[in-house]
Amino acid sequence: MRVLKEEGGDREIRVALKSYIRPAKVEGVTVDELTAERSVATDIATRFRKATNLIFFNSRGLTEEIADLLNERSLDEAWPMNPFRVHHGSLSKDLREATEAELKSDQPITALCTRTLEMGIDIGAVQCVGQVSAPWAVSSLVQRVGRSGRREGDAQILRLYVIDEALTEKSTFSERLFPELLRAISMVELLLKRWFEAPRFGRKHYSTLIHQTLSVLRQTGGIKADLLFQTLCIRGAFDTVTKAEFVMVLRSLSEKSIIQQMQTGEIILAPEGEKIVESRDFYAAFASSEDYSIEHDSGKIGVMPRDHLPPVGEHLLLAGRRWCVIDIDDKVKRALVSPARGKRVPLFLGGAGALDREVMQKMKSLLLSSDIPPYLHSDAALWSGRVQIPQWHMLSALGRNRYS
Repeated sequence: MRVLKEEGGDREIRVALKSYIRPAKVEGVTVDELTAERSVATDIATRFRKATNLIFFNSRGLTEEIADLLNERSLDEAWPMNPFRVHHGSLSKDLREATEAELKSDQPITALCTRTLEMGIDIGAVQCVGQVSAPWAVSSLVQRVGRSGRREGDAQILRLYVIDEALTEKSTFSERLFPELLRAISMVELLLKRWFEAPRFGRKHYSTLIHQTLSVLRQTGGIKADLLFQTLCIRGAFDTVTKAEFVMVLRSLSEKSIIQQMQTGEIILAPEGEKIVESRDFYAAFASSEDYSIEHDSGKIGVMPRDHLPPVGEHLLLAGRRWCVIDIDDKVKRALVSPARGKRVPLFLGGAGALDREVMQKMKSLLLSSDIPPYLHSDAALWSGRVQIPQWHMLSALGRNRYS
């Protein structure tokens, strides 16, 4: 861990970054696919058991996986108490509030969480913030690090853990750059420079505007352009779209035979537009996943998307515990579970985020630099191996992207 200072600031920030490699699958060879995750759990067990802490994750699935590994370790080593709790949006309100209450108690509790504890909820003093896999925005990292060091004289402490794939002869160019580690270093460097993404006000959201335009035409059967503009842009949610821009959208849709204008001036759906709105996926942009309540002994544990719910007799992880599905009732959208020894990591909706141009530029400059950050742990020395890739190859590949 290194003690650092923000550029132009007096606040002390202590940063440590550890990198792990997920072993490659080899045909005919048994490999522990959780080797890297076990290493992360081992370090967390060592460093986060004696105070109130928060450890953030980008996915609920990985949150549950690490929580299970920590619970396994607590049983194997006979800990007096397992201080690790799980907190994310798929857990019941009662379980989340119970964790929040424990965080404010005198007990040393560490919450494994997603963005649910990023801001807004009062949980008292936090000694250290962990982050497993770098977030997709520096602003998120700023919010999370800001949860620690709030008392006078206390430093903000950040421990970052990243997992990259082992390199093989089939590894892609981007995989050879250790993208998780690269993104994490870029985020920390920008954090120390006190840079973060500007709020995105006034975005036009044209794709949603088109969707709503077709929806209105389907509902009304036809409507004049002025009234459509009034409905969606003047009185609706698209008040940043000008009349000229709206006309351009309508013309583009007309050129693609999605809409057409009648002699009366009314705009209606054209044949291609009819096909689009009749598609079963037309409302998917706004449809939420069909969540089922996961319950045990009449108590609600959380929710899971129906498509990701294991069948009866199979297992899942939720709230840091192992469960077996014993019944699924599609009428009331409920699954009953009982404690079990088996496990399966749950699947939740979500995915990767989009990186700001400044982050991409920082990633590029790091690749072309020979510097090794002082907060990089010795086991992350693989970072120095990036220079094995010819510089001209890097420049050629990176120079072609739109951020060069």
